[in-house]
Amino acid sequence: MKVFVSSDIHFDHDPKNQELWALILEECKLDPPDIFIICGDLSESLESFHKALELFKDLDCHKFILPGNHDLWNRIDRNSNAWNKYDHELQEIAEANHWHYLPKRAFVCENWVFIGSPFWYDYSLMPDEHPFTVKDFQQKQYMGRVWQDRNYVNFPNFSDDFEICEYFYQRIKEDLIWAKKQKKRIFCCSHFPTHHEIFHFTGKNWAREYFGAFMGSNSYQKLLEEYQVSYLVSGHVHRQFDQEINGIRVILSPVGYVREWHFEDPAMQMIQSLKKLEI
Repeated sequence: MKVFVSSDIHFDHDPKNQELWALILEECKLDPPDIFIICGDLSESLESFHKALELFKDLDCHKFILPGNHDLWNRIDRNSNAWNKYDHELQEIAEANHWHYLPKRAFVCENWVFIGSPFWYDYSLMPDEHPFTVKDFQQKQYMGRVWQDRNYVNFPNFSDDFEICEYFYQRIKEDLIWAKKQKKRIFCCSHFPTHHEIFHFTGKNWAREYFGAFMGSNSYQKLLEEYQVSYLVSGHVHRQFDQEINGIRVILSPVGYVREWHFEDPAMQMIQSLKKLEI
C-alpha cells in the first residue's frame, strides 16, 4: 500500500506555498497513492482551509487530515475558537471536500488502522538542564518574542496546556485501545512530535531555544510504544526527519515557510516535502 505524507503546507502564507500545494496534487495524479495524509497546519483561516482541501476533492484515494495549532487559530476567524474549530468546523469542511477527519474516527485499510490527533505540548521536550520554570513557559513569551498560540489559540474548556495535552492523550489512548482489538498494525498521525531525538538543543541560546517548550510532548511516546505503533508521522517542526526509535518509524516531512526552504524552486521543494512510503 502506497502512503504519501506531508504537513505544514501553510497554504495562506505565501503564493509559493499555494504553488507547491498544487504541485503535490499533480504528483498525486501522476503517481497515485492509496493514502494521502496531511499532519496539520494546512491553513489558518476556515476559508483557506476549505479552498486548499477543495483542490484535492476529486483525487481518487483515501485522504486524511488532522489540525495543527495554526489551523486552530482565531486571528482571522474571530467568531470562532480552537475548540469549535477542532470539534466540528474543520471536520465539516474536510468531509464536504471528501477528506477523512482523522481525530474523530480511526480508519481501517487492509492490514492497517490509521489513527490521528493534533497532540499538544507540555514543555517536556525541553532538555533537563534548561533554566526555565513552568510559569516561564506559561507566559509564552521571552526576551521580547511571543509564541503566538498565546494570542490566537483559545480552548475555553481547558485551563492550560497540561489539560489540552492530557485531553488529546486520553483520546489517542482510546483510539489505540480500539485499534489493538482489530489485530492490525497501527499507523499514527499527529501534528506535534513526541521524541527528543528530533531536537538538538545546545544550551547556548536560550532566547531561541526557549520556544522548544512548544514543539510537542514526550508524554505520548511510551503510550505509542506500549501499543506497538509501527509508524508515527508528525508535523509542526519544519525539519525533515526519518528514524526508527524503539520500534516506531518516526517521520516528519513538512513544507514550512518559504524562507526555510532548501530550494527556491517549489517543484524541487515539493519533492523533498512529500514523503512516499510503501507499507
